[in-house]
Amino acid sequence: MTGTLWVLIPICYLGTIVLLWRKHRPPRVVGEVHRLLASDGWPLALTRYAGDGSPVLLCHGISSSAGIFRLTGDLAGFLQQQGYDVWCLDLRGHGMSKRSPWGSRWWFDRWGFHDYVIHDAPAAVAYVLETTGASGLHWVGHSMGGMIGICARSQGMEGLKSIIALGSPSFEKENRFTSGGALAVGGFFLRWIPVLPTRLFFFLIWPLLALWGPPSRIYCRSNLGRRELGGLIAGAYDDLSGGELRDLLSFRSAGRLTPYADRYDRVGLPVLSIIGNEDRVVSPEDAEMFAHLLPGSVGCRILGECGHADLIVGRQAPETVFVRIAGFLGDVECKKLVEV
Repeated sequence: MTGTLWVLIPICYLGTIVLLWRKHRPPRVVGEVHRLLASDGWPLALTRYAGDGSPVLLCHGISSSAGIFRLTGDLAGFLQQQGYDVWCLDLRGHGMSKRSPWGSRWWFDRWGFHDYVIHDAPAAVAYVLETTGASGLHWVGHSMGGMIGICARSQGMEGLKSIIALGSPSFEKENRFTSGGALAVGGFFLRWIPVLPTRLFFFLIWPLLALWGPPSRIYCRSNLGRRELGGLIAGAYDDLSGGELRDLLSFRSAGRLTPYADRYDRVGLPVLSIIGNEDRVVSPEDAEMFAHLLPGSVGCRILGECGHADLIVGRQAPETVFVRIAGFLGDVECKKLVEV
């Protein structure tokens, strides 16, 4: 009997994962998938949800993918309905940009934050502008995605009209998550493992999360429940590169985004920062500091009952976050906010 249980328990557990996947699996991509090359030759993917207005480029954060923008709330669809020409970028090693120029060896390539800033972001912006014929686009980034847009602009990336940073840290102030041991523990393992399979990890613990609910360390439970978490695991979470973690550790040690912080004065664009007051990954104080350091910033909006990931996929995101994004973009388009 005992031996039978040892067989049945794993089978039932894996069966539960399959059932959860069937329930929460993301819909088929309904946008146009565009392929391009980063400046160092890495193949990237952009998914377009066409509109008649100005282009908006959405960039995901760490251990995520462009799929996050089509989950609960559907930021990509929301902006498309507002008339914008929406483009969702999969950074290298994520989503549909997995395969490197060296084929399956992408697993061993320690890409990192600087690759996103120097190679991926400029290539994506240039491709969108060339394809649409637009003179500029709006950059909307979640967490690390906002950091990428700001840092790439500080390095001279052209073609941006504005930047919106959703839950993006500057590392100038202490953050609740990055100041703890999570980064150090991850860095220890990634000395030997080039890529941490976080997507597989979340799949394996999915039944437990479905039972206990989302961890409050990353989400505000009043704004994100089991259904939204299931969508994240099935359609957005992705693996974590050792290079990413290495760069985050260096930012934490320096207390700033080195070397980009020395050139924040070059950003010179309207910048909006949005953060949740329940964010346990990035502190509201750090997000406010980021806004303070950037010329042209319109400040930082701190939203109640909102955490980190639920800025994009929370139940209240369309009414609390998306409307502010649309309002800011509308002000920029109407020339109420200009470059400085």
